[in-house]
Amino acid sequence: MTSTEWTEDAVLEAFLLESSPADALERYLQRYPDYAEALIDLAHEIAFVETRGDAPATSDEDAWIAGAWAKLNAALAPKALTANDWSPTIIQQMQSAFTALPTVVFTCLRDRKVLASTIPQTIMGRLAEILQREVDALKAFLEGPSVLARSAAYKSKTPPKAADKISFEDLLKDAGVSDADRRRLLDGSE
Repeated sequence: MTSTEWTEDAVLEAFLLESSPADALERYLQRYPDYAEALIDLAHEIAFVETRGDAPATSDEDAWIAGAWAKLNAALAPKALTANDWSPTIIQQMQSAFTALPTVVFTCLRDRKVLASTIPQTIMGRLAEILQREVDALKAFLEGPSVLARSAAYKSKTPPKAADKISFEDLLKDAGVSDADRRRLLDGSE
């Protein structure tokens, strides 16, 4: 069941009935991420009352609490995006979704040659959906440094340098996207 099917009170009550709340915490955090803070608070309260009453927390209890918070933060953090996520299959899916765009547009995005701030939100949303990541993870990836083509180092007598990033509109022009398609993409109507 998901957190939308159970109320917070019902989830907390079920958690209280667990024979070993410490073992159940991770399972409940994964099933009910919307109630993670309340679950952590309740688990802390159970551990504190059962072990020490009103005494201060021990170092073991502090470690357990820190571990629970670390699990919560890891569960709630968006999964980072890497260049490996831009597989040929994913790029084909992008081409199917954006039929007006040639492959070079997606490889330039993969190589972070485009200013993320110039890409319309509708396009960012669709790309993130295809990559199965959050828009923030895609934006963070695109804001990273540009990547050189692997063969560039072998074709140069001087150390190659990544080119400056360009706007999404300039990329579309350079890729030969028609004016009509470019306007449609930049307006967010595709």
